[in-house]
Amino acid sequence: DFAALSMKVNGHTVVPFIDSLARQSLLLKAFAPHKVGSSNSDYEILNSRVADQNVMYYSYIKDYPDSVVRMLVDKGYQASVFHGLGGKLFNLRSAYAAQGFSVFHFKEDLEAEGYAPSKYIMEHILDEDVFAKAGSDLDPRARQLQFIITMSSHIPFMDPMPIFSGAGGVFSRYVSSLRYMDQSLAAYYALLPAGTVLVLWGDHGSDVPYPLGFPDNRRQVPFLVNVKGNTSWMRSLTDDAGEVLKGDSCRFGEEDVRRQEQAGPLTGLLLAPDVLLPLIHLSSPTRRYAFPYDVIFL
Repeated sequence: DFAALSMKVNGHTVVPFIDSLARQSLLLKAFAPHKVGSSNSDYEILNSRVADQNVMYYSYIKDYPDSVVRMLVDKGYQASVFHGLGGKLFNLRSAYAAQGFSVFHFKEDLEAEGYAPSKYIMEHILDEDVFAKAGSDLDPRARQLQFIITMSSHIPFMDPMPIFSGAGGVFSRYVSSLRYMDQSLAAYYALLPAGTVLVLWGDHGSDVPYPLGFPDNRRQVPFLVNVKGNTSWMRSLTDDAGEVLKGDSCRFGEEDVRRQEQAGPLTGLLLAPDVLLPLIHLSSPTRRYAFPYDVIFL
């Protein structure tokens, strides 16, 4: 949830690493409806196309001409998937292969490598193990795209941490799971070489009822873009009015979506190739890139 950023529970920050990362990143508040158990949300972010709410695209589509992954592969990147659940879910293994991924680490693959499933109801591979595998596969000499899907901060969540005990039922489990994910992400980020582009987002909110005194999240999630060791690129990313977008001062939420619906058709996602590819190749930016406000974030 976007509301978890800068949140403190019992005096303890919920996601301290992501909070610190946000100060060095482009941070957007995204309105994130859940579409067909996440599969269509995957489709949208990887293909820059808005999906239907009721049809699971990965069961029917065999060709993905708009795949951002395929475009990166054509530029020499190796594309890998790391997923805490199995590859048969939503036909993910086949769908990811059709989009250009060639290396797969789903639950069954990770179990074969010695990673144990969790004790929780989905029996997923824990975040720290998914990130550990992704980190072990990093090769600073190669061009790599890693698509990592974590499950530990998904309902029913993890056991409450002592520092968040007493916060109340499912909310206590939720913020504990976020802290665990935050720690796992921090360990992975430490392994990334300078200049790596990290895109962090959620395909849906938690739907967890917050205790009295906490803000209503309204199914909003953070969409964060970070270039490790480089904050100057944000000064090169401008909106169509010429105003510089700065880290945590930029927001894009439900009002923006409604405004775009009134203005005209919605045309894609932030990960559209004309935005993602310049970001990935940024090192010492010398030009200005227009920020496309004819996009939605899902």
